[in-house]
Amino acid sequence: MDGLSVVASIIGVIQLAGSIVKLCGGYIQDVKDARADIIALRQAINSLVSVLDNPNSGLSIKSVLKDDILTCLLTLEALEGKVDMGKGKEAMKKLGLRAVKWPLKRVEVKRVMGDIERYKSSFYLSLQADQMVLITDVAGTTSLIDQNMDLQKLPVAHEAEFDSYMDQHEEECLEGTRTDLQQQIATWAASPQGNCIFWLSGMAGTGKSTISRTVALSFKQNKQL
Repeated sequence: MDGLSVVASIIGVIQLAGSIVKLCGGYIQDVKDARADIIALRQAINSLVSVLDNPNSGLSIKSVLKDDILTCLLTLEALEGKVDMGKGKEAMKKLGLRAVKWPLKRVEVKRVMGDIERYKSSFYLSLQADQMVLITDVAGTTSLIDQNMDLQKLPVAHEAEFDSYMDQHEEECLEGTRTDLQQQIATWAASPQGNCIFWLSGMAGTGKSTISRTVALSFKQNKQL
């Protein structure tokens, strides 16, 4: 079932639901012994429609479970066929006859209500899944914005920038030294899930700047800068 078919099925469910609610309303005054069942069934159907036909719900077509919407449509079509007495009911009213019988037994009403509740839960879970994806996307974007804003506030010593004129004669790590730390930094830089900053801390003169220059040169050679 493609997207257009899903849309058509959703519209069909909403229209059928409205028709059934109206038909059920016609029984309420005439069938006293089943009035509670009729009211409960109408409420269940209206509750289903409120999920599918709410413009503020954010339920996307792609998230609706296609099998469930089709099965729901078939269930409502069968239900409409049972409760729609058509012209026969109107003819009985014109003759003054009020022996209108509710066509569903209580066990049937309960079964249909159970099916409707299952469909509603399925559609509602689809809505929640959509909202969680949206929330995750927004949270990720917000986090990235916050990181960029924080980084923009950091003071910059332009003379200390890598490859600057003032930095051209500074030393780098001797070959074979500080290899473990360099490997840690290389692993961090290659990780898409890594933190935005790798913080080198230590007392003055312990080689932080030397390590930074060495790693930066390696990044430049590997075209990672």
